[in-house]
Amino acid sequence: MTVPINEPTTAAVPKPGPPTHPAAAPAPGQAQQQPVDPPSAAPDEPKLFSQADLDRILGQRLAPLRQKADAYDAQNEASKSEAQKAAEQIAALQTKVKAFEDARQIGEWKAQVAKDTGVPAEALAGSTLEEIQAHADILKPLVKGDPIPGYVPSQGRTAPTPPGDNAGPSSVRESRERFAAQFKTNNNS
Repeated sequence: MTVPINEPTTAAVPKPGPPTHPAAAPAPGQAQQQPVDPPSAAPDEPKLFSQADLDRILGQRLAPLRQKADAYDAQNEASKSEAQKAAEQIAALQTKVKAFEDARQIGEWKAQVAKDTGVPAEALAGSTLEEIQAHADILKPLVKGDPIPGYVPSQGRTAPTPPGDNAGPSSVRESRERFAAQFKTNNNS
């Protein structure tokens, strides 16, 4: 059996709390009878809120909490001793110094590996000497022009010449000479 969600119930529901009149108290084990509201013509529909309504309601409810949090932070900051403030500032500065020292060390490693391998330091990546060296080993064949295994540089650039067909130019110089000769004959006519 399914129960509709927004319809009022017709069963008597006891109210919690002490009875209002001692003579009207129910006997133990009996529920106090309350008058039942007659069912209304239309069931109560849940109220819907727009996003703007929710933002406004939450803003009103959270405003006092934000004020309390700000006041707590201000009080906490004011209660810190000068020594605590100085210690926090020292810790922040030490963190910055460590970051600069690490960056300088990485720069030195990159410069050394670049000098040893011929790979530009700007192209190297890594945060340890081993990582930088491994990256240089990967980039070294690309930078120096060493052949890469499995790569054929001339494949796909020119159409292959069938065997025994010598109609094509055998060198770039011959192609240029033929072009220049053809250009001269076209300009002279």
